[in-house]
This record gives sequence, C-alpha cells and structure tokens, in this order.
Amino acid sequence: MGVEYGEELCHTALNRVRGMDFAWSLNPYMGCVHRCTFC
Repeated sequence: MGVEYGEELCHTALNRVRGMDFAWSLNPYMGCVHRCTFC
C-alpha cells in the first residue's frame, strides 16, 4: 500500500472548532484513510 500526495486547490484550510479552548484549527488534509471527525 503506497501513499499518494497531490496538490488540491481549496478556498481555506482553516476550520472552526467548537468545544475546545481555541476557535480555529489548520487542517491541510483531505480524505485521509483515518476519517477523523475533525477532518
């Protein structure tokens, strides 16, 4: 199983965070195999 990296244009990589001590997170990943709820 290999890993593929690709460039993807997006509007923003910033995500609003609720229930934490901070308001924003930076998430450069899209569609990873882990399928975390914060992705």
